Amino acid sequence: MNQYYSAELSQKILRGLRESYLKGNYTGGAIPFGYDVINKKLVINPIEGEAVKDMFRLFLQGYTAEYIATELKRRGIRNKRGEYLKVKAIY
Repeated sequence: MNQYYSAELSQKILRGLRESYLKGNYTGGAIPFGYDVINKKLVINPIEGEAVKDMFRLFLQGYTAEYIATELKRRGIRNKRGEYLKVKAIY
């Protein structure tokens, strides 16, 4: 009986998450850099969004992730926890 209940509950939760995802709702986890959650939706953060665009521009110009991290630190760009972006985050 408990096994049946557990399997059924798991299906219901996955169905609910899938439905939320299809509606475009944020379903949890770490909020990606460049976005904010407003009314259960991921919305582009204007400041972080520009930083993401700059990261891609610099990368396409041939700059390394190390250089990009240093440049963002020089500009004072920080992640959601208030830390400077590390090379690993840029990769």
